[in-house]
Amino acid sequence: MVRSSPHRAPSREECRGPRRQLRPLRNESRGLVKERHELPRRLWNNGRWDLISTVVASRLVPAQLRRAVLRVFCDHIGAARILGGLSINNRHLVVGDNVFINEDVMIDCNVPVVIEDGVAVGPRCSFITSGHLVGPPEMRRRSISYGEIHVGRGSWLATGVTVLPGVTIGPGCIVAAGAVVHSDCEPDGLYAGVPARRIKDLPTGPRSADQAGTYGQ
Repeated sequence: MVRSSPHRAPSREECRGPRRQLRPLRNESRGLVKERHELPRRLWNNGRWDLISTVVASRLVPAQLRRAVLRVFCDHIGAARILGGLSINNRHLVVGDNVFINEDVMIDCNVPVVIEDGVAVGPRCSFITSGHLVGPPEMRRRSISYGEIHVGRGSWLATGVTVLPGVTIGPGCIVAAGAVVHSDCEPDGLYAGVPARRIKDLPTGPRSADQAGTYGQ
């Protein structure tokens, strides 16, 4: 005599149940695998500019090698002399020929920063292309905003000048030491102060005589 088993065989719906429960887990595992493969790329994108900035900032790196590294990663670097201490965070940097960038200059180039031919940038200058919109009293700092910076041909930015987002400095300008430039500068003018204001007109023409004045390095 064959005894019947006390255990009931599972129905077809019960057999399908575990498969349906496994599908979300399977999709989740695929997402983890994809994220694992994307991790090196994310780390490279996040850390690349930290590495580049460390190399170009080092005073042990020769000027020619620093310029060569910048040419590989930035939009355009001409025949410029760039000293150590430079800090950059993106590739949107355009530097013309016969440009001199002194030590400890910070360039925030999330959007394009254009420095035309013959520009001289003094030590510890800052080019800032990002800011925040103003909000209500409970949170004044709102969403981030960006503005391109353009420095015209032959201009001279003295020590510690800060250029804020969206500013265009016209050709042939001098910005005195410590000035904060928050609006456009018309060509061939001396600008100074916080905020920077036009102090006087500068002579124009190829044979303009040197004028005595202390505007910073």
